[in-house]
Amino acid sequence: MKIRSEVFLIEQNIKETDFDDTDFRAIHHYIEVNGSIIAYARSYMEKEYGKMGRLLVVASMRHKGYASKIISHIMDYFEILGVSKIVISAQYQVRALYQILGFKEIGETYMEADILHIKMIYEK
Repeated sequence: MKIRSEVFLIEQNIKETDFDDTDFRAIHHYIEVNGSIIAYARSYMEKEYGKMGRLLVVASMRHKGYASKIISHIMDYFEILGVSKIVISAQYQVRALYQILGFKEIGETYMEADILHIKMIYEK
C-alpha cells in the first residue's frame, strides 16, 4: 500500500483512491531489492480472462528492466493456471513496453484517473 500511494497518489497526483475491493481477491506480485519493494503489480481473474494492473516501478529503479520482469512473471503465472488471455488498462505513454511483450491495443484511448489509457490484450 505504501509504495502504491507513493507512486500513484503522490508522484502521479491521482486523486481517486487506489485501493479497492479487488485487492482482497488479487495476487500481489513484487520485486524486492535490499529489503525494499521496488516493483509491484497485481493480477486476478475476471470471468474467462486474467487481469493485470497497478504496475509500478519506483522512480529510482526505472529503465532497468524491472517492469518487463514483473509483467513476464505474471504472464508465466497465468500460463501455469491455463489462462490464455490477459487484459490490461495501460497508461498510454508506456504501451510500447506491453507491445514488446506481445500485447495488442484494442479500441480507442480513454481517460482514467486523468491519465490517458488504452485497453490492451495478450492472447496465447
